[in-house]
Amino acid sequence: MKFHRLVVACLAVLPLFNCSAIASDARLWTKDCVGYLEISLPDKADVAATAFSQLLHPARTVYSEFEDGPVAPYSKYHYVGAMQVTHALSEEKIQRFLAEAKRTRAQYQADAESYKKNDANMPEAAYQEFNLPKGDGVAIRRFRYLYAAKTMNRHAFKWGMNAPDDRIPEFVQFMSKLLSTIALREDMTVPSGFGLCMPHLFIPIDGPDRYGHTIATTYRLKNHPDVTVMLEDASAKRPLESQDPAKLTALYKSNFFWTQDYRSYESIKNLLTMRGHNTIDFAGQKGVESMVSLIRKDKVTEDYGYSIVTQGDPDARNEKPELMFYVIRDARNADKRGMKPIDKEEFFKLAREIAASVKRRAMP
Repeated sequence: MKFHRLVVACLAVLPLFNCSAIASDARLWTKDCVGYLEISLPDKADVAATAFSQLLHPARTVYSEFEDGPVAPYSKYHYVGAMQVTHALSEEKIQRFLAEAKRTRAQYQADAESYKKNDANMPEAAYQEFNLPKGDGVAIRRFRYLYAAKTMNRHAFKWGMNAPDDRIPEFVQFMSKLLSTIALREDMTVPSGFGLCMPHLFIPIDGPDRYGHTIATTYRLKNHPDVTVMLEDASAKRPLESQDPAKLTALYKSNFFWTQDYRSYESIKNLLTMRGHNTIDFAGQKGVESMVSLIRKDKVTEDYGYSIVTQGDPDARNEKPELMFYVIRDARNADKRGMKPIDKEEFFKLAREIAASVKRRAMP
């Protein structure tokens, strides 16, 4: 209704104003959440989730994808253990997922039994099964390894971790609580309670987040399918003794992403030629802003990329996380749908508008 009133008002003063300019700025924006953050996106967006094939035959790095197949390689979900969640699945895929979970349970049970035959008191012989509060699936402990796989409506969810030997009871309790409290949520909604968001799911958390998390979600704009947006919220970690502190800065991570990690191009050019990067406020922190142009591997198509990286503080826990945000144009995704790719000026304008919307969620 607000949009229609704006257009009517514009028509009433047609001789004085450019209505098309006003109408173009009246886009409907929708909010979503990533970790402890909130982000606004123009109109509607597709959200990537764990590829179903990765639940059955996981690659070295489990990846996500959009429902029509394109891969979102930078999505990740970790809270104490590695997590996966799929889009809504067919009944046939749900049954394949449950069958695989039960095969996994049988394998772990057999492994424990083999140790038990040698010595029932061996730690490796320990095996437990836990009841799921709702949904179908399995939850087990095999020595130090905790594993859960369950259905949530038509979504498949997996979680697993190796617990330290002296903290197994603590993480058994953690798993039980996680499985009893994790809940489905509609994409493009923002829960009011304290907790972590990931695609399709919300994890309520009581009290401080003691364990840390890494959650990165990738979006594809429906009205601009050539534009993907990724936002990552990760608890800051203390460097290892073997790590070079210079390689942990936001600037290094930004440069590494464009030159070593993201390589879907023939050549790349930094558009911030005067200073190389900008310092920018992002979600309450100082971030490194980068703007690049990309010549794709066909050596003809020019695309664009925008990113912001912040440096976290382990002592500030979740008050100062490590954040990464990117917006990338891939013109082919618009061309194959018969749509015109977003132009350069509008792309960077939109990227900065989305970046400005990112903030820490208001939570009790």
